[in-house]
Amino acid sequence: MHDHGQSKCYFKVLRGILEENHYHGDGHIANMEYRQGEVCSIVDIGTCHQMLNNMDAFSVSLHVYIPPFDSCNTYAEPGGDAIPVTPSFISRYGFAVNRNSRLLRADDFLA
Repeated sequence: MHDHGQSKCYFKVLRGILEENHYHGDGHIANMEYRQGEVCSIVDIGTCHQMLNNMDAFSVSLHVYIPPFDSCNTYAEPGGDAIPVTPSFISRYGFAVNRNSRLLRADDFLA
């Protein structure tokens, strides 16, 4: 589980099916399923969530954060202690790269 600091999150499922569990404080408040093409948002500061791919198939999602953030918290359990983390983004000059620094194309994500 993680939060988004003081940022709002918008995401779209580009491929597959994803499950999302929402939590606020120490309580579970929603369980949602999103299919390819669906868009969702988390605009309630203080809400944390968990994204899961419970299918045997590959899934891809695109997440946008407003404003951009450089730190957030993860949680081992609802209402548990916040563990500060710094997210990592793998890119070079604004373009996604793999661990071997090869420039990725959209086809790499959808193949």
